[in-house]
Amino acid sequence: MADKGFLQAQTIRLPPFSGENLKGDVSFEAWLYEAEGYLNTHSTKAVRDAIQKSLKGKAYDALINLGKNRPIEEILNAFRIKFGIVATVDSLMSDIYSMKQLETETVANYETRLKSKFSAIQTRYPD
Repeated sequence: MADKGFLQAQTIRLPPFSGENLKGDVSFEAWLYEAEGYLNTHSTKAVRDAIQKSLKGKAYDALINLGKNRPIEEILNAFRIKFGIVATVDSLMSDIYSMKQLETETVANYETRLKSKFSAIQTRYPD
């Protein structure tokens, strides 16, 4: 049965994620952000299909090991544990404070790197 009130026909395309930093992969945080963004706008089946199609390597193996028909939130939680940030807030903040702009890096690129680090902390430690 289709979920009421959600987009059904539109195909979702998540960026590729392997958990192995393969060429073309996005970070886990970026992949998770994209996947969670579809949870309120698309059907469960559409999101599940998009997740399955986006995974490869270790990430795809992790999905298979979870078994079929797991709730999406359970899949995402298992992935947070397996592929998410494992450092403490203090060590992550220390990394940010020690970051420096590279000589060849524009201010905009440096800002993006800083925001990416902060976003990763906020995703892992929302409080």
